[in-house]
Amino acid sequence: MRGLLALAVGVVVACAPDAEDARLRDTTRPTYDAETGRLQRLTHDSDGNGVVDTWTYMDGPRTLRSELDRDEDGKIDRWEYYDDTGQVQRVGLSRANDGKADMWAYPGADGEIARAELASSPDRRVDRWEWFVDGVLVRAEEDGDGDGAVDKWEVHRDGSVVSVAFDENGDGSPDRRLNYGAGGALLSIETDPDGSGRFRKKGQVRQQPR
Repeated sequence: MRGLLALAVGVVVACAPDAEDARLRDTTRPTYDAETGRLQRLTHDSDGNGVVDTWTYMDGPRTLRSELDRDEDGKIDRWEYYDDTGQVQRVGLSRANDGKADMWAYPGADGEIARAELASSPDRRVDRWEWFVDGVLVRAEEDGDGDGAVDKWEVHRDGSVVSVAFDENGDGSPDRRLNYGAGGALLSIETDPDGSGRFRKKGQVRQQPR
């Protein structure tokens, strides 16, 4: 982000071709507060095709957030929010490509995604939560009926789901669990009819791919 700020104040690589200089001048435009003179916004052409696709909002030298139109269709499809040190706190994505965020990703200390929140309903209410280790999904929770309570729990290992549990009686706890093996084969179905937390195998299931 410091490189972008330097770009805005006219620091351009001396050996860049004239056409590249012109593109940078045309697409990198700073906006300043009329009263304080502080930098408020920078525009940027991230892919070098001459079209502005990134808008970064500033408070002087501090980066607040960036909005990106990655496919250049006129609708923002990525939002990045930064902390006081300039590190990304969260990233919003529009999976529906309608200019509205329906997924939020939160990076860990290593910069890899650590947690994600997803919305599948038109009102953009979050109904799925995912957790990652080293950028790999390890578990997820879901509110399938939209009542605000989690009713589905997933466990993942090495990129594959190993179990999915469901709350079918609406008491907030899982009472049925499906266990999977290699290749997504369903191994067994377990139930907890009395809510004790102790699952009992309902019956052995032949290995069939999901």
